[in-house]
Amino acid sequence: MTHPRGSGLRARSARLGGAALAALCVALTTTLTGCAGPGADDGQRVADWIADQPQVTGAESYVSDDPWNKGVDLTVQVDPAIGDDDLIALAEAAEKRARDAGWENPFLSYELGGGRSFSNLGGRATLDVFLGIRGDDDFVVASARGNGDCGGIFCVIVDTDDPQALHAQVGHLLDLAEEAGGVQTNLTFTAASTDGRASVSAEPDAPIDEAVEIWQRLAATVPIEQGSARSIEPVGDLPPLQALDLTVPDEAAKAQIDAFAAAQATVDVRVSVSP
Repeated sequence: MTHPRGSGLRARSARLGGAALAALCVALTTTLTGCAGPGADDGQRVADWIADQPQVTGAESYVSDDPWNKGVDLTVQVDPAIGDDDLIALAEAAEKRARDAGWENPFLSYELGGGRSFSNLGGRATLDVFLGIRGDDDFVVASARGNGDCGGIFCVIVDTDDPQALHAQVGHLLDLAEEAGGVQTNLTFTAASTDGRASVSAEPDAPIDEAVEIWQRLAATVPIEQGSARSIEPVGDLPPLQALDLTVPDEAAKAQIDAFAAAQATVDVRVSVSP
């Protein structure tokens, strides 16, 4: 005769064995195929929802087919007339929609025409910087971690080759970032000229003032065709670096700048002759 408790134990063991087997099958499936998650159809549904929001003129989605990194990229076209408050609300709602669809870290970029763009990288601080530059008519391009082709992570393009004027715009960008609560210290803030002949870049913990001052001083006596001043944040015991790259029309101008550069150690000055 089988004891009832013994029978119950065996039945329970059988149920546990079945559960363990099911868990093992799930683990093996995950190992072989990657973690299940939202797919292209889910991304399109999110894009369609965003496209239906007021003052949105279009939205596209791309979902990676990498089984280990099924990220989603959403590109949103927005009416440039949208107000700041409505833009903030749209950005928050769109990101929430993507997260609710199953993506932990969705990437959303926004294009507002007229060279204006930003993304959700860096959160609200990035958007606040964008709000501070979007309405400035002096900027041909204004991008806060967006798709603006202006040479930096936060960047603007202006109609001037003057290094001091470009430096002032970089300072403005840095001030906006600080007012927004700060950003990663290795991100570049750049102001470039419309003709591509001049640019100034700095990082939050790496000033660029001395390189710009040297550039300005040299430009008063030496013909300079192109120039780029940039800084790099401190690393360990190494102090921040300021660098200046210049292009001049001939060897005589290069010799003048080489002589000047050799007489100082504050800025890494490099000069080349245009072809």
